[in-house]
Amino acid sequence: MSANVVALGYLVAAICFVLALRGLSSPATSQQGNRIGIAGMAVAILFTLFTLPHPSFGSYFMILLGLALVGALVEPVLPSATVALASLLASLLEDREARAQMASAALTLAHGRYGLAAAVAGHRRLYEELRRPEPRSH
Repeated sequence: MSANVVALGYLVAAICFVLALRGLSSPATSQQGNRIGIAGMAVAILFTLFTLPHPSFGSYFMILLGLALVGALVEPVLPSATVALASLLASLLEDREARAQMASAALTLAHGRYGLAAAVAGHRRLYEELRRPEPRSH
């Protein structure tokens, strides 16, 4: 399968995921959003199966086994987890102080990981690593 067809397939899957999120944002469209998300995942899985570098029975078996295990483990937990997440988000929306604390913590974390000082330190480490002479083999 050509790389362009594979890229197009993954693009379709990504668009399905975005549309699924949009559909899941409202109770009236949640079932449609769920169906679109399932279709996007099916497209992504199919294109992954068709693009395996060395397909064999073992690789297909492992992928199908993983899908079966995830389905068996996630399905019983999903409704209660969804309710818990919705409850958590609702309480977060009501608690102004908690939102402010989370925003402050996220900002501090983002500055620490992605700020100018972190970028300079990362470049410095890379520069030092590249400057070191390679060990000679005898």
